[in-house]
Amino acid sequence: QTAAQVAHSLNHPGEQAWALLAVTGCQLRLYQYRQALDSADIARQLALNAKDDDIAGAVANNKATIYSQVGDNLSAADAAKESVSLLRHSSRRDHLAMALLNYGNIEAHLEHMRESADAFQQAVSVANNAGFSETEAEAQTHLGDSLLDLGDLAGADKALHAARRLCERLRDDHGLGLIDADLAELNYHQKAYAQALKRLNQVVD
Repeated sequence: QTAAQVAHSLNHPGEQAWALLAVTGCQLRLYQYRQALDSADIARQLALNAKDDDIAGAVANNKATIYSQVGDNLSAADAAKESVSLLRHSSRRDHLAMALLNYGNIEAHLEHMRESADAFQQAVSVANNAGFSETEAEAQTHLGDSLLDLGDLAGADKALHAARRLCERLRDDHGLGLIDADLAELNYHQKAYAQALKRLNQVVD
């Protein structure tokens, strides 16, 4: 808050927006949703006035998270879509990848599985091109889940195995456990019941 006040007194709207973005994140972690939305609205307008789409996009992503946490998934989807649009040509590919992940998750909550899968596919592409292996693994996992819900077993198989290879390379045991559980469900739908049971036993062990 102090940094935002100093930036305001110096008439630096971009820096004030950046400081308020940080304030929004803190308020979100403290479950101060009304205050977080107020801070985000001010930060968004300041960033747009300063023509800083990076900050405006990050703020919109925070707003999407706020709305999602209070159960307003329609408003969350609108904010997430705005975030992706603002960050589409940003140099901060990490911000764009995270915005796409957030948008995909929100669309999944709305049971818009095609839109969800499309967002996760874009997140995979952005993360892969930028070399963000952890983000790519997360996006591939979510993509596999969405494709499984859509009945695209071949696509789900490809995505989940890609995620598993990434997690093996990252030595992410927690991620591997989650993916193996998803693969067990996939094997069940493939009628590979013995393989599904084997994977579930591995997860439990």
